[in-house]
Amino acid sequence: MKNILVSSFPEIKIHKEVHICQGDSLQFGKQLLKNVGEYTEVFQSLKDCDSTVILKMKIDSLTTTLSMIDDSQINKGFESNEENAISYQWFNCNENKNIEGETQNVFYPKQQGEYAVLSTRYECMDTSDCVNFKLSYLSSNYNISK
Repeated sequence: MKNILVSSFPEIKIHKEVHICQGDSLQFGKQLLKNVGEYTEVFQSLKDCDSTVILKMKIDSLTTTLSMIDDSQINKGFESNEENAISYQWFNCNENKNIEGETQNVFYPKQQGEYAVLSTRYECMDTSDCVNFKLSYLSSNYNISK
């Protein structure tokens, strides 16, 4: 009589949550995902053991706009209206370069010019329109225009 050893491996289920940017897609096994939802895919390992992955997909979107702020007669500037951003980088549109050290949601320009802000959340990025910041020294009025 022969003895046969039978081994069984436990079923493996993995739960994972991912975020993609609005307009992007994600290849998940044989599925190309573009919408929010929960998706299941079975993957086979080298030793013929199956692993079930349950993926919960969320979509992040950023819509960055600017508002004029006026804290006092001296502090006038911009504020990013993108509340979901994790980081910010202000940009001088006239010089086509980032403004070093300006990484908060508010920015107080030191000179006239056109400015924008790049907002980032995870892998998603959005840049506001360039907005003109004018300084009127005679009337002490600052204004914002596109």
